[in-house]
Amino acid sequence: MTGVYEKFASIYERAGYNEFSAGVARLLPKIIRQFGVQSKTLLDIACGDGTFSVAMASRGYRVTGIDRSAQMLHLARERARRTGSSIHFARNDMRALKFDNEFDIVTCWYDSLNYLQNIPDLRKTFAGVSRALRPGGLFIFDMNTVRALSYYWVRNPSDLIRDDASLFILHRSTYDPTRRVATLQVTAFEKSGRLWERVDESHQERAYPLPTIRRCLKAANLRERACWGSIRTRSPPHRFTRRVWFVAER
Repeated sequence: MTGVYEKFASIYERAGYNEFSAGVARLLPKIIRQFGVQSKTLLDIACGDGTFSVAMASRGYRVTGIDRSAQMLHLARERARRTGSSIHFARNDMRALKFDNEFDIVTCWYDSLNYLQNIPDLRKTFAGVSRALRPGGLFIFDMNTVRALSYYWVRNPSDLIRDDASLFILHRSTYDPTRRVATLQVTAFEKSGRLWERVDESHQERAYPLPTIRRCLKAANLRERACWGSIRTRSPPHRFTRRVWFVAER
């Protein structure tokens, strides 16, 4: 995993990427109750700018957020400070989680797990999540599907314009079917006065078929409770599903 969201962190919120996490935060409490978890200790893996962490803290959850990016963690701490939220943020690689039997809920959103480039790293991460959870605790996460990375990313790149045409972001993707890896080139132009500043980043995501994800969960002693193609409708995935949502229990 190479460093990403370093230069890009400063325009992450302006571009609206954090809207995904805000939407999940509105839906998650009901799902947690559905699976019978009453306690509210939550570990947010790859917490980014803290949008989800802060939203869950405002709903009464005791939240710890971790991320590899120092710049994103800075934004998360600032967001928590502005909202008066008491959240512990720490820099931590998801492949080497440093928690033991501390949380009732662990989350990982916005296809962050797809950044893991090989099965051993996915297994390490799931094993760390299992150690971090208390018995009966839930691991809830989403991942991009093979269909999403091989077809939708390549066929439907997105160009975003925000803030009265002062921010322009261009996405271009390629896909390696042998490795099941998509490479997303992100180029952002942000206007400052009469000048434009350019930021370039390259993001790589690997697609994992559902049987592979399930084997990794099982190896980590995490029992699948649900697999959905939509977190809103909680309907099963199908061949055209872009994103899968898992609920697994320790």
